[in-house]
Amino acid sequence: MQLTTIALGCFLLGQLSTGTTALPAAESSLRPPARNRLSTPEMLAEAMELPSGHKLSGQPLALLAALSSTTDRKLQIEVIHAYWQLTDAVCVYHFALNHDRQLKLIDGQQGLPEEDAALLRTARASSGALLQEARLAAVAAQHELARLALLSPDGALPLPADCPHVGPYATRFEQLFSRRTAPAATRLIDRTLPIRRLAIERRAAAVLAAEDALASALQSHRMGRLDLSAVLVCVGQHLRQQQALVRSVNFYNCDIGDYALAVAQPGAPACELVGMLIRSGKPPISPLAEQQPSRVEPAGLIEPITTEPVQPEKNVPTRAVPPEDNVPTPAVRPQTPVADPAVPDDKAAAPTGPFLPPATGWAPSTAVEPAKLPLVPIEPAPLQRIPVKVDKPIDDDVSPVAIEPAAGSLSSAPSAEMPSAEMPSAEMPAPTIPALYPGLVDAAPGSRAKQLTLALHWDRSLPEGIGAPISLTKCLADGSPSSRGVVIEAYWAARRRAAEYQAVLVQAQLVDDLAALVEEEGGHESLRLRSAKLVTEAAKHEAHVALIEAQHELAGRIGRASDTLWPLPDTAPHSGPYLLKLEAQPREIAQSWPVRRLAATIPVLTENVRRRAAAVVEADAARAAAVAGFHAGRRSIEQALSGISRQTDETLAFLRTLGDYNRAIAEYALTVLPADATAERVSATLVVR
Repeated sequence: MQLTTIALGCFLLGQLSTGTTALPAAESSLRPPARNRLSTPEMLAEAMELPSGHKLSGQPLALLAALSSTTDRKLQIEVIHAYWQLTDAVCVYHFALNHDRQLKLIDGQQGLPEEDAALLRTARASSGALLQEARLAAVAAQHELARLALLSPDGALPLPADCPHVGPYATRFEQLFSRRTAPAATRLIDRTLPIRRLAIERRAAAVLAAEDALASALQSHRMGRLDLSAVLVCVGQHLRQQQALVRSVNFYNCDIGDYALAVAQPGAPACELVGMLIRSGKPPISPLAEQQPSRVEPAGLIEPITTEPVQPEKNVPTRAVPPEDNVPTPAVRPQTPVADPAVPDDKAAAPTGPFLPPATGWAPSTAVEPAKLPLVPIEPAPLQRIPVKVDKPIDDDVSPVAIEPAAGSLSSAPSAEMPSAEMPSAEMPAPTIPALYPGLVDAAPGSRAKQLTLALHWDRSLPEGIGAPISLTKCLADGSPSSRGVVIEAYWAARRRAAEYQAVLVQAQLVDDLAALVEEEGGHESLRLRSAKLVTEAAKHEAHVALIEAQHELAGRIGRASDTLWPLPDTAPHSGPYLLKLEAQPREIAQSWPVRRLAATIPVLTENVRRRAAAVVEADAARAAAVAGFHAGRRSIEQALSGISRQTDETLAFLRTLGDYNRAIAEYALTVLPADATAERVSATLVVR
């Protein structure tokens, strides 16, 4: 759709409205004047339609046709992943094309000062490069899907014909595995899907909020109340949130595909598999009034699925043929109580790709393979702990199938608050949003690093019931001596994810506190804050998924993957200097190249941990100063938000460096210690207090 902007008096091409209603009460006061919105499925369908002037060629290919090219289950999973990666890439290309055109519209204004013109030239040059990168990624994704789907080299490249699923998904996990052991991967997917779906909802709302902030910025710029640099920030934020949304949808659908094919009956036809994944075809794009009632249909409600009635013959390359419309055929329940993977409940997803990272202040440190979680959305509640809401049981006679929510639905997700001892209250007198670590500014480098490590690994705000606390010593005792290296690595990875999750909650609270300083509701500043709030809420859900995945990895390493509660590390990592004592080691060990490498790198990592700690403390002080300056009228809202984002970025960088340091220590310790060393001795060698 085209979004009319007040600022330029023309159309900003490609502004996608994420149709969601029922925003949290805290956001209702920031809502701009009502206008028609697209629901999230409609928005994705529009994003898959390439605008005029695009340079991608291809033939629409239905997911059914792609899956029908093979009966090999492993290859079918690869096809599903490739299909959604292509969908992701096409949407990102669409967004990049519209982003470039938006900058051209701004560049068309007359009488821009030379300073603004230089900013625009820089932005346009960067946008052109991003557009080409998005195009290259889409072409690469086309070729990958064509290869996996066995398409003819002489035929057209594929383009996605089916929209991904964004509604609830009921895994029926307890029913399907009531009498047999569940594969570890399915248990993980069952637990994470509801959270991934929450992330999609917040990402969709964040796109909408970024769109509103952009329109407001353009209007304010036209009236001389906002400089061009702030407008360009809003343009970039809008693009990033669009990219983050489709990436989240990509992960969600890849996880659904992994789960569905893991539990589907062997030899199930492609049409049955597709029925477990999506509702075939694209929804019609029909904007709904923002106040129109909408809701998420309860888990367990089954809607008909449109699928091709005829399956192509095996191993025959298929041309892109979109599924016929209006041919409802319900998903076939397996003959045996084997799981059908596509029943909606509340669940959610994450992403990857060669495009701009979302400006969330949080992103996984490393790419994670799609994974999955329990049947119910886990919603954070105020103060320190997040309770888990459990949906009502699903009827036994209902087979799994993807359920689309009513158009334009968005569940309310209250943001978790930090304990008052850690975070300033929003009710404190405004301008006093102090620094979090003022006592560390003048501390000695070593002491600063230790104190910051303890503060960031204080488990004060983790989700309720997230896991069973386990010490490093106990974890090593539960694992086998031969696997200590991978156990320690998994332990520190899970410990870092817990700290990252809480760092995102701190960021969300800082944004909330900043919002308390804004008096004018509905203005540009309040719209930018609403956008930032939604972005941090989405990042919180994504960090939650990353934590659960890391716990699952650790549980598998120590033989506890089938436990109801997966282990949650509670030993803080080492952050002080580490004495190698090379002179006490046997010569053959001390002179070996692995040990020589570690002897050279561990001291450097020690210093880097200290420098990263200093960066966090300085970023915290700079953020507090920027917020105080904003309240005094000396700083802009963008400077205040940038200060918050920078503090989060520096915190995450510190946690990553700390993880690298502790992995290097573990590698050294396991090299020089005897193989039969006790768990207590190994643990004492790794973490020196």
